[in-house]
Amino acid sequence: MGPDVRLVQRFAANAFSIGVIRRMAPAGTLRCIWGFLGEKLDLSQIGSLTPDDFPLELDEQTKRFMRAMPLGGRRWGMARKCLNLFLRDALYSFYLRGAYNLEKLESVLEIPLDSQVGTALRRHDKSLPQWPGVVNLTPAVSAKFQAAASQIAAEQGTSRVHLDVGYWRASGVSRDPSGARRT
Repeated sequence: MGPDVRLVQRFAANAFSIGVIRRMAPAGTLRCIWGFLGEKLDLSQIGSLTPDDFPLELDEQTKRFMRAMPLGGRRWGMARKCLNLFLRDALYSFYLRGAYNLEKLESVLEIPLDSQVGTALRRHDKSLPQWPGVVNLTPAVSAKFQAAASQIAAEQGTSRVHLDVGYWRASGVSRDPSGARRT
């Protein structure tokens, strides 16, 4: 018998640290993030969506998330990054994935965008604009980076949400999804 999945959701939300939003939001924002992701985001509703319906719901949840932030922290890019990080972590959680059927959304989940991911995507797709920073990220610019991520993921036989695993830096050395070292 496993744990109460609502507690697992809160636990996953509380794993967010100040490093995720460093220099992007006022004091108190982290508590809002924990509250929204741990209590207000309905994973059963998300898990009931079809892959075709997910993108519109992701946009709605991003707007709801922004409204839950303190006034100085209502940034679309920050809300979307945190939401995408959490949904990726929920997909990777044995308990949350199973309880909410998140595997069916794997192909449409977005890669969480930040400067490391933006830089890595631009290495693969020179037509992408300069990375604007999470704080200045707009839905239109995000869509360009997500489209590039989808193309790269398709070439690698994976889903774009998983590219972040390869782009995350380890011990000061970042790697692209092919495993190539980047310094």
